Amino acid sequence: MGSSNIAYIHEEAKGVAKNYKKAAEFYELAVAQGENEALLDLARIYEKGGYGLTKNLKKSKEYEAQWDELQDSDS
Repeated sequence: MGSSNIAYIHEEAKGVAKNYKKAAEFYELAVAQGENEALLDLARIYEKGGYGLTKNLKKSKEYEAQWDELQDSDS
């Protein structure tokens, strides 16, 4: 849970400058640590872009697809 919390701090500028690039790095780390919900956060910020992160709709859709696959495998 720690990595996604740090990502949120950077995404929402809670005591630091808003930085989607750093947020994405921590959300990716969170996914690698098994926090699959962070896939949706990654999809959202790549869809918006800005604050140091290049908008990337392809990546956004890839993260959404990964989330969908996980949901299907849980059914």
